[in-house]
Amino acid sequence: MFPIKPPTTERFELSAEFIDYLDRVIKSKEMPTSLKAIFTISNFKSADEFLYDLKKSGFKLISDYGCVFYLTKKSEYGDVRYLALFTENHNPIFFTLATKTKEIPPTLLEYLNKSPYISNLWISLTKMDELVESLKKEYSDQIMGTYFTGTYSPFFKRKALIRPNIERFVEYRGDDAIQIYEEYKKYYGILPRVFEFNLIGYGTYRLDYRGILVIKARSSFNFIYQLMDSIVSEVEKSKQKITRARVLDKFMKTKRKEFKINIKIPWSIKLTEQLECVKFDDFVKVLEPEWQFLPLDIDISENAENSEFLDFSYFRVIDLIKPSEFSVVYNNKNLKIYPSDKLDLGSSLRFFQSVRSSLDPSAYLT
Repeated sequence: MFPIKPPTTERFELSAEFIDYLDRVIKSKEMPTSLKAIFTISNFKSADEFLYDLKKSGFKLISDYGCVFYLTKKSEYGDVRYLALFTENHNPIFFTLATKTKEIPPTLLEYLNKSPYISNLWISLTKMDELVESLKKEYSDQIMGTYFTGTYSPFFKRKALIRPNIERFVEYRGDDAIQIYEEYKKYYGILPRVFEFNLIGYGTYRLDYRGILVIKARSSFNFIYQLMDSIVSEVEKSKQKITRARVLDKFMKTKRKEFKINIKIPWSIKLTEQLECVKFDDFVKVLEPEWQFLPLDIDISENAENSEFLDFSYFRVIDLIKPSEFSVVYNNKNLKIYPSDKLDLGSSLRFFQSVRSSLDPSAYLT
């Protein structure tokens, strides 16, 4: 029996009611192991749309408890069970006791990768670094890092002090993980993908850049939810600007026939400085190995007055994770992203995070 399945008499009309309920369960003896919370961003306008998309992808609705849904999906490991909270801002949060390595990937992550309407909460590596720094600053006497994985690429904007041309992946486990991370960041340019920490009085948590949170038993969910909610709110602002983009069908008529044309309205990223040609080359090179985007048909023009800077560029992008394609045009510090057919929210969010992680950490949406 799924231990966080609400009692049949329980019903939740607001997210806060379920968060409080979950907080009590995690702190009690009912939670024998760690809980995984998978945060997402979606385009759903209602819970009915969300449920329809889930059912279409093979999930079965067992029961609902207001804004909380009890779901299962078959996999080679058996039925994998989830609770899904449909929040007031329409960004579902999934909860499960399933394993990250075996049971979640073929069920939930497969769904998030295929659906154009919902995505992982992609957190840029620079944002992950900011989280570590803010926690260390605010809870300096209470926090202990216990585990992290980090990565460095020669194409990162911030360069390593030692052998900056070497690509690195680091995994470290130990009670001095924060101190070790600071050393690796300073000398080897590492940015975190996964970070685990224990906070005295609150509990133990592990967060990775895909928005997957692991909460150990007896921990406070209310505390970590407030932290995650601030990230969701930030990404929500990005979503609102990205989803202005669309492809419109316009019908044209001549004397002889009527025909249809596509009008593509892009979403846009503003860079904070003029783009150097070498930085653009580095960014294109890192897109496939780091972010699973395949750049094609690259066309560039150097600045006539200063060939070190890029004047114009165009390239097409194939998403290797989701069935999505889009075109990117650079001109005068602006990246304009044109959807090929229809906008895929997950691809768009991930591409924006790739720009902030590998090209310009201060880039913003307009």
